[in-house]
Amino acid sequence: MWTVIVGIALLLVSATNFFNPTIIADDKVIEAFQDSPQKPSSKYMDFNGRKIHYVEVGEAQKPLILFIHGSPGSWSDFMGLLSSPELNQQYHMIAIDRFGQGKTGGDYEADLEVQSKVFGQFLKKNQSSEKAILVGHSYGGAVVLQMTVDYQDKLKGTVFAAPILSGELQDEWWVRDVGNAKVVRFMLADWLDNCNQEMMAVPDELNKLQPSLKDIRIPLCMIHGEADVLVPVGNIDYLVSECYNTEVVVHTDEEMNHFIPWSHPHLILESIEYLSSQ
Repeated sequence: MWTVIVGIALLLVSATNFFNPTIIADDKVIEAFQDSPQKPSSKYMDFNGRKIHYVEVGEAQKPLILFIHGSPGSWSDFMGLLSSPELNQQYHMIAIDRFGQGKTGGDYEADLEVQSKVFGQFLKKNQSSEKAILVGHSYGGAVVLQMTVDYQDKLKGTVFAAPILSGELQDEWWVRDVGNAKVVRFMLADWLDNCNQEMMAVPDELNKLQPSLKDIRIPLCMIHGEADVLVPVGNIDYLVSECYNTEVVVHTDEEMNHFIPWSHPHLILESIEYLSSQ
């Protein structure tokens, strides 16, 4: 019986080489934005010879919102927000395909400081008279936490949705160890192996960042559900306790799971509106 189960599991793992769910079909994008006045533009930025894919919506002079997805993921994780009537005409929005995900091919980038430096270019080029807002989901929460430390002078605030923030809590996630086994890595598609390798590195990256969290002075919004089985809800207490020199607005629900951009986008929207009013 166990031989059959292991065989099926390995077959499913090898099947990841034949599709990449982090790349969304063009017809799906067209359908999502069919009623939106502002349509998405697919663009690339250069970083040391690598092309970083991102999608831009809205006029550059409007207030900037920068969206960072999880692992695995892509810009399309936030497509519902980018096409929403509440945001579509009011903001300049950019959603990125992180290293090794979506249409940004090649290897992963595990160093949060490097990711912050690259994605921070969008903050430096902000043409609005207002400061920007960051939104990060899951692993993207770790990235925007680093960016908040690095660029808070350019930010109104940051929204965290089911984020990975505590190195200690994330170090307990056993799935990444399974994915790091040689036989599994050999069979994994590049996009999924990229995902697991950056997840292997993130506890140490977050532990390195921890001493700087006390220096954050801009408001933070934290959205995390108790039904999340992928990222511990204990990240709420971690953020509140470590960022004690600023306001942390918390929204939690016992039935809310990990997939907040799809299941509860209104909470992200409300957090953006709150930060915009500050």
